[in-house]
Amino acid sequence: MKQFVTSMLLIKLHHSHKVAEYCEQLSTHLGWNKVDIETVTLLGYLHDYGSLLEILETSSFVHKHDHGFEGYWKFHNSEFNKILTIDQLAAIRYHNNPNLMELHNKFLKVLRDADKLAIFEFTNSLINTGELEWHCETYLECKTTDYCKAMLGWFGDINYSWTERKLSDMKIRERLEVILG
Repeated sequence: MKQFVTSMLLIKLHHSHKVAEYCEQLSTHLGWNKVDIETVTLLGYLHDYGSLLEILETSSFVHKHDHGFEGYWKFHNSEFNKILTIDQLAAIRYHNNPNLMELHNKFLKVLRDADKLAIFEFTNSLINTGELEWHCETYLECKTTDYCKAMLGWFGDINYSWTERKLSDMKIRERLEVILG
């Protein structure tokens, strides 16, 4: 079990690294200043801290708690609240909230797009290696078709044309649709 949890933690840490890279690329494309670029990049690294804690607690990627809130709460009640504003911490809090209709927080908008891009990229790599079904069943405890349907729903929740172009280049929508038949 220890190796299984270690594997999950490494996957999640790699994901956070990719999110940070996409945060930096997107915010640079948007012409943000250096401080805001560095801040949103840091948020990319930190955004799934609550998920890491949950993996340690449950040995699963299946969320039983709101990992965005868990991470926000830990950072809000730590020394991080001296370097990150409430709006910046809110990006961690709400990055995983699918019910946001209108976003006014620029850090949150970039973080949400970067998070989706990293997940889509990882999903693409699982399709390439033939491991998507195994990953869904082993780590996510779901059917591949349910996962693909959920992923397709995310296309309606993209904030920037830059992200849409990246997704188009990945051809991930078409690949998910092929899996679903």
